[in-house]
Order: sequence, then structure tokens, then C-alpha cells
Amino acid sequence: MNSARRISPAGAFGAGMALTYFFDRSQGRRRRHLVRDKLNSAIRRAACAAGKVWEDFENRGSGVLADLAAILWRKPATDEVIAARVRSKLGRLIAHSHAVRVAVRNGHVTLSGPVLADEVDDLLAGIRRVRGVIDVQSRLEIHQGPDVPALQGSGGEAAARRRQRLDLAQEHWAPATRFTVGAAGCAALLYGFSRNNALAKVIGVGGAYALLRAATNLDARRLTGIGAGPRAIDLQKIIHIDAPIEEVFAFFSNFENFPRFMAHVREVRDLGNGRSYWVAEGPAGVPVTWNAHLTRFGTNRLIAWKSEPGSLVQAISRLVPKRVRWAFQVTGTPAGPSATQ
Repeated sequence: MNSARRISPAGAFGAGMALTYFFDRSQGRRRRHLVRDKLNSAIRRAACAAGKVWEDFENRGSGVLADLAAILWRKPATDEVIAARVRSKLGRLIAHSHAVRVAVRNGHVTLSGPVLADEVDDLLAGIRRVRGVIDVQSRLEIHQGPDVPALQGSGGEAAARRRQRLDLAQEHWAPATRFTVGAAGCAALLYGFSRNNALAKVIGVGGAYALLRAATNLDARRLTGIGAGPRAIDLQKIIHIDAPIEEVFAFFSNFENFPRFMAHVREVRDLGNGRSYWVAEGPAGVPVTWNAHLTRFGTNRLIAWKSEPGSLVQAISRLVPKRVRWAFQVTGTPAGPSATQ
């Protein structure tokens, strides 16, 4: 027999285990259904993601072609069109765009209304770059702080988020950006594995990071868990329970039942009004206590809660989120409901 066609003992053992697992008389059908459902779900998600990537590329291409056509043919825009462009730009330059009034006459833009002092330079420079604008006249009321109602409701962080930045500098990337960076990262990763030198290895590591960043759409702080604040680490646990959804939800909605299935939770007491008192086993067996309050509640569907500010659990580790959040979700499956914690 040709040696290339021989099946190794390990391969034969693995194939036998797979056949036993998926064709078991009591659980095989359910396992095959779960694999089929997960595969169909993955295909649907991939098709949806591909559609979003294509739509994003199409929109970006249409915008580039429109800008190129405007440059080549220099078709003059009406004052109404220029005003619409300016108002669209305002939302990406300042935090309180609704407070600024725009008037356009023959391409000359006049801005009026209250604005924060640290936003004036970015605002005027950004409006001057709008296509069709000849010049900008400022009649803005400059305020050092949000001392008028029109400037209240969002602070400096909101203004920074609204200012236009490159897609790569933002926390969440657009689908086209994720696809492009992911493809480049995959190519760099393959190049790093195919070459045996230090530079190639560095390129490979950079490609691995770019691929992971594009796949998860998480910034570097959340990927590493360092300096990410309350969203440093997300943990998910899936438990399949063959029982009616109503019984499962009733059991989990009573927090005092948690010590019965969580080894490190010693005690949970209901304080009323959605608040609860928790005692858990911390490092070296030292008990850790904190209070939590309910944040979301959907009967037979979802429970979510988090620790209250100032709880002792915040001091366990800097790598753990500053506020511990839990969510319990119930969904139906072919063999009964499942609990997602």
C-alpha cells in the first residue's frame, strides 16, 4: 500500500472519536444540530459582514468619484448645497453644532451663535476647507465654558470624539478599513512566517496585531487589558440546561441561589430595590464583599447587574474591570433553553 495513503493511528483515533461524539444514540442528534446551527449562523454573519464591507467600499468610491468630478468640471454649487455641506461638517468639528447658525450668500459663509473658545480655530479652519466655500465670516459668541444653555449637555470628551479624525485613529473602524487592515495584516503575518530573519519576525508580529485588531475591532488598550478602565476584559460563559426557560430564569433571577453553583461565591443577600450584597472568596481565601445593583431585567430573557462605585472588589487587581458587570441571558435551543452568563 502506498505510504501516502496510510492513515496514522492518531488520525484514526481522532476520526473514531468524532464519529462517536456526533453519532451517539442519546446526544448525537442534538450535537449535529448544534454544529449545523453554528455553521449556518457563521455563514450568515460572514455574508452580512461581506455586504457591509462592499457597501462601505461602494460609498467611499462614490464619494471619491464625486469629489474628482467636482474638481475636474468645477461645477458651481448653489448656496443651499454649500449650506448643507457646512452643516454636515459642523457635527464633526464641534460638540454643540446645533447652537451655530449658518448663512451662505454667493459662496460666502457667515457663522453666528455661541461656541466654546477651544473649538473656534478648528471650526473656522474646517469650514474654510468645505468645497464651494469662498471665505468665512465669524460672528460667533465665544464662551470660555458652558455658561449658556446651548453649550451645556456634553463636555470636552464629547467634543474630542466629534472632531473629524482618520479612521485608523478612531476606536471603532469602518468595515472597509477593517477589511483592508486585516488583509494587510494577514499578508504581513504570512511573510513573517516564510522568512527566517529578525526583520521578518517583527513584520509578522505587527501583522498579527493588525489582523487581531481588525477582527475584534477593539483598540490596543482593550486588547491588552491595560488602561482600558471598566471595559478592560470581557468574559463569557455558556451553559446549556435541559429545562423550561421559566424555571431556569426563576432560579437565576434569585441571586441568593448563586452560592449553589459558583464555588467562590459564599453568600448573596437581597437588599431590595434591585440591590444585593455579595460575599466571595478572594485571593488567599480572604473574603471580598461588595454591593451590586440591577441594570437590566427582561422576564425569561435577560438579567444584568454591576457592582456599585467604591466597592472593595475594585481593588482586587488593576487588570480586572473597575466595576464588575454580569449578564445572564436565556435563549431556546433544539434540546431546551440555554443560559448564557
